[in-house]
Amino acid sequence: MRVALITIPRSGSSFLSRQIAKKYNINHAGELFHEKALTKKMGYEFPLTIDDSLRVWGKGNCVAKIFTRDFIHMPKAKHSLKEYEELVYGTANKIYYLYRKNTLDHLKSMITADFTDMYSPYKEFEEVHVNITEQQLIDQLKRIELDVKRLEELQTRYQGETVYFEDFATDKWKYKYNARFYCDGKELPENLGLNL
Repeated sequence: MRVALITIPRSGSSFLSRQIAKKYNINHAGELFHEKALTKKMGYEFPLTIDDSLRVWGKGNCVAKIFTRDFIHMPKAKHSLKEYEELVYGTANKIYYLYRKNTLDHLKSMITADFTDMYSPYKEFEEVHVNITEQQLIDQLKRIELDVKRLEELQTRYQGETVYFEDFATDKWKYKYNARFYCDGKELPENLGLNL
């Protein structure tokens, strides 16, 4: 069995992919189609090329977490994006599309993770002070909007089940931190000055 969890960064995909692996009793391949994937920790060889990743996918019996832009950044890719999508999504037995409903919370999570370079849960509760420019804020929001657009476009071609971060991310499983955002030395309001 092959399960594809197609998603956007900072959407709880690591947690959900592990839950899917347990549900179907299959291997958890992690970010299989990303050159900086943590597949070594999952018991797989580190994928140096997209062909390495495709070999693991071809064996089946796994769930792979896939960000919509992964194929674009994979080194030594010889085929078009749509050909790779067909090789993966077209052969999946099950596809989940994972979104976040709350764009503001999503944006805050993206900014905080990139600013701190911390993409895993904190061991202890922390208050994080994040310095950001107005342009960085706009760029991150555009990045989320583009990822959502890519997810929606894929759903028109490959049927799957839609899941939202908010459906399973209880307070127990959320990262334990409080982020405060600053721009030009001034603390931004709760909505970051955006109407989302």
